[in-house]
Amino acid sequence: MNSIDAELVVDTLTLTQGMVRLDNSSYERFFALYYRRLWAYLAVLSDGQEEELEELIQQVFEKVVKRIREFEDEELFWAWLATIAKNCYRDSRRRKVRSSRFRDAIESLTPFLSGREQTDVQIDRMTLEQALSQLTENERYLVYNKYFAGETYRDLARELGISEKAVEQRLSRARTKLRNHLLKEDF
Repeated sequence: MNSIDAELVVDTLTLTQGMVRLDNSSYERFFALYYRRLWAYLAVLSDGQEEELEELIQQVFEKVVKRIREFEDEELFWAWLATIAKNCYRDSRRRKVRSSRFRDAIESLTPFLSGREQTDVQIDRMTLEQALSQLTENERYLVYNKYFAGETYRDLARELGISEKAVEQRLSRARTKLRNHLLKEDF
């Protein structure tokens, strides 16, 4: 253990009690002690996908702040932190798979394959536009910005002044409406 690490070591109970009290110095110490460790853990889970690491680490810290409780044992505290990190990673993977599947389904409606008749492409676009027109303005905004502009749940939540969970729920309802409308169409 180097001298910097030795200075940062505190007993887990004192650290977590300070965090429960929302003591800034306790959170600074927590960050100094666990940032690199959590980063390394998430880097292994995500195969070093740096673009998602920063977002994942941010999600972990947000959940820690919301759910912190007292821990007497550092091993239990680390196990709790690792579980939060693993769950954030899994949630991120699930969102990406859902987003990818939805985007693929949308794109399949407007294929730009050689040999397709221009009128076929126009009909597919019209079908998609008609289905999207069945959504409310807010739902269309979410769908376009999430799936076509590539914005994150966090970006959309900030823009709309709502939680990420609310964005996720609204998008889920919009996808369901869109799917139901598309299934009614004869392709």
